[in-house]
Amino acid sequence: MIVPGYNGVDVRVNVEVDAEGLKKHLQAYAQIMGMAVSKVLRKQARLFCQDMIDYTLPVENGPGTGHGGTMGAKKITENNVRVDIELVFAPLGYASMKSVAEFDNKGVFSAWLRERKAMPTVVLPDFLKDMDVFDGANQFPAFQKFASKLKNDNGGDNLTMAYSGSVKTLHEAARGGPRNYATSPNVGPGKTYFITDYNAKVEPYVRQVQKRVGRLKAGWYTAGMRLNYGNVRAPKWVINNQWGTGILIDNLSNDTTPSVTVGNSMHKRHTEMTRDGIAWLWYKLAIQHRAYSMRVEIMNRLIKQGNARKLWELSQPGGALAGGYFFNP
Repeated sequence: MIVPGYNGVDVRVNVEVDAEGLKKHLQAYAQIMGMAVSKVLRKQARLFCQDMIDYTLPVENGPGTGHGGTMGAKKITENNVRVDIELVFAPLGYASMKSVAEFDNKGVFSAWLRERKAMPTVVLPDFLKDMDVFDGANQFPAFQKFASKLKNDNGGDNLTMAYSGSVKTLHEAARGGPRNYATSPNVGPGKTYFITDYNAKVEPYVRQVQKRVGRLKAGWYTAGMRLNYGNVRAPKWVINNQWGTGILIDNLSNDTTPSVTVGNSMHKRHTEMTRDGIAWLWYKLAIQHRAYSMRVEIMNRLIKQGNARKLWELSQPGGALAGGYFFNP
């Protein structure tokens, strides 16, 4: 029996904690652990940065799991990058016949014909199959007439950027900007650019974007390491993506009101984050986890000291950690 009337105690999980609740956790932690407030703030700020790495996308097994430092998280996102880019671009040879005919450009037709002929399964009218690409261009009027009679081809493929080499510009515009991580209405079926030399243009760009996986987390690693209070655990694909986005405002030497601010400029500022559903969710989950971890340490310390009564007092309504523990009858 740890407290009269109770036989055990557990730390509650998924307890929502706001800024004031976090402050109470920090104060209780400093008191119970016998640590100076400045030291507690430095330690917990570093661990908060660690938590933000774990909760910021990408994560394995879905948002909110905290599995953000695994190789699985990296591979899932690399695959998502490829899928996302492939929604924006497709090889010109995959454009429908009616689309090519209606675009009414012999140069695009010749490029399309060359790519069609290179496919493992060649789908072309018989009069074009065995014809040289350059001779085929002379058959463009006949092809247009043939395509106009196709009943199962609605056309409509976007060939306006067939020769464009600005893959990066087109992709970022379709996504709504280079830092937009939400799905854009400009991406999807019917909005794909059919372009020439797909592999030569798109594949290098896919690999380039995949190398940036981890950049959204990296600012937290930078901020945490600048605290000079132990190592911040992070995989190389996060560490290698540091881009000067870590924020640290260190006022811990102030004896009266020590404070520390950590942040990540890629997540926007705190006041803006409240209007950004995705980033705000990561922030709340990390605070929640940090408070939970402190409650675990506090519980273990007090039970080891034989002072479970203090734990019970802290968890009562009005206590610093109200609702943070469950006492088993």
